[in-house]
Amino acid sequence: MLWSDAATRSVAQEADAVVKLYQSGLLPTCYALSKLGYSDDEIAEIRSARAKDAPPAADVTALAS
Repeated sequence: MLWSDAATRSVAQEADAVVKLYQSGLLPTCYALSKLGYSDDEIAEIRSARAKDAPPAADVTALAS
């Protein structure tokens, strides 16, 4: 038998806790997003959107010459 947490947290409290754990490096992005209630499909869409928004990688080979 699994027991659930009897405490009732607001959405804001849960989000605050997840963000703090993510920022401290204790949670990976996909787990943090799932704790916030995002589905696997939504997490994939978020990752895709973040990849599109990311700045292009620097060409470090040009710096070596």
